[in-house]
Amino acid sequence: MSTISFENAKEALGGFTAQAQDMLKDGSKVEAALQALEQKMKEIPAIGEGLSKLPLMISMIRAYITKEYTAVSPKVIASMLAAVLYLLTGKDLIRDNIPVVGLVDDIAVAGVAFKLCENELNDYAAYRQAKASGAADDPARLAPITCKELTEGAKGLKAGIADRAIWFHLLVAAAEKQNADIEKLCDDAIFTFGANLYKGRTCETASEFVNIMLENDWGREVFDQHLIRDEGDFAEAHFYACPLVEAWKNYGLSDERIRYLCDLASKGDFGRASNFPKVEISFPKKLAYGDECCDLVAKTVR
Repeated sequence: MSTISFENAKEALGGFTAQAQDMLKDGSKVEAALQALEQKMKEIPAIGEGLSKLPLMISMIRAYITKEYTAVSPKVIASMLAAVLYLLTGKDLIRDNIPVVGLVDDIAVAGVAFKLCENELNDYAAYRQAKASGAADDPARLAPITCKELTEGAKGLKAGIADRAIWFHLLVAAAEKQNADIEKLCDDAIFTFGANLYKGRTCETASEFVNIMLENDWGREVFDQHLIRDEGDFAEAHFYACPLVEAWKNYGLSDERIRYLCDLASKGDFGRASNFPKVEISFPKKLAYGDECCDLVAKTVR
């Protein structure tokens, strides 16, 4: 039985995150670490399901580094790589005279990485299955499988966004009755709010911007966000859910009204991007328009 708590295991994993992020800059170092862990795994006795997802995680990191599979945030890959580094350098795995006993806490730490990256691992497993069957002609655009229930924090965020959607609709309706300039009103309020959110942040490329947009764990859950392309000067993310659109539909608004409100609400995203003169964004697809996802496309302006 493990002597380490979930929070302590998470802290242990976090201790290797900075090193992992730095290592991601050099694919050869990442590959060396993966090969070292694969060799180490050959020395570990069979211990059930504790490390059963490790080969999948190693494969996913390798596929990301070789750019075979890029539909995942670098932050997630860094968390996975941190687990690899921990298992390579953790005192239990390397130094214990009785590997089965020493591995218990290491398994707990690896388990945290599996838990934090569960959705992404499932997506990658689906990609591998599709590839094996010949269905993944474009792996970076493979539609994700999202069946995991939202965490409590994400549920709270979703409920708050749904409430915001309704009062936003009512506010716009009231402003219309007073013959207000709705576009200017939303530019002054929503665009400015978005700009303030990222004020002071540093961002030089499209990749950096999209990854900032995906950095909130609860936000990624609620909007079902997935990094689709990450190529430096071009980056793309798909949002497969939108609590605002869902709330407007449940409220009985027409499709035309929902599209209008969506366009107004999107001003906040353009406000965020306004902090970064070198980044240009667009939404060629939107859930409000009946598309399968909201498609955030970012380009670096040179």
